[in-house]
Amino acid sequence: MGAILSIILIIIFWFIAMNKRLTQKSLTTKKLKLIFIGYISILILGTVSAFFLPSSEANMMEGLDPSGDMTDNLFMKAEQGEFSSIDKQRIADSWEYSYTGEKLTLSSDSYEEGILIERTDELKEAIEVFYIKDWQALGVNAAYMDVSEYTPDMGVELISDTLEFVSPEEEIIIELAFNELGFPMKQMIGESQFGNGYSSSGSRFFYIRVPEDLQIEFSEYLYVDYVNN
Repeated sequence: MGAILSIILIIIFWFIAMNKRLTQKSLTTKKLKLIFIGYISILILGTVSAFFLPSSEANMMEGLDPSGDMTDNLFMKAEQGEFSSIDKQRIADSWEYSYTGEKLTLSSDSYEEGILIERTDELKEAIEVFYIKDWQALGVNAAYMDVSEYTPDMGVELISDTLEFVSPEEEIIIELAFNELGFPMKQMIGESQFGNGYSSSGSRFFYIRVPEDLQIEFSEYLYVDYVNN
């Protein structure tokens, strides 16, 4: 990194020196050629130096079609009573709470995705909560990059008789290098041809198992459904 900064400083001092000389003497064809060669050399040097900047390579997702067949939708599988068939790697987190109340309230100020509730006689005075997280991708034209590892997970807290869905404290900003080309690259190949990016994601939802006779209440702003079992 220090070497790159040194190169940048050398380029700046070279431009300053050339500017002073040009203000004192008239330009000739030979001088113009030297300036042009120097300019091209700087662009090539800056382009090569860009490859040594610290970065991480995106994990590309092949064959992804967000608008295609929905038969692999995890939410739909769980809704049809097939929660046990979901890959365990898709369960990002889970919680278990002891609970003896007769009523449970679901609450959140920011959660906008689905919540599935399974009533079961297998649980007595307990609640099980699972957070399901499928793939998350950033797309540019036909290319999709997997950014699941950078996506923060939701959390839950049981406070008295209320199950609160908690958002991450901080948002994560992901910067893509090819969306904004550096000056040397723009000089060599022109403006970026990639276009604007957009995000797509698979299923993300909470799956809650509660005792058969537990009464559930929730805000009208939450999307809550029950498992068909």
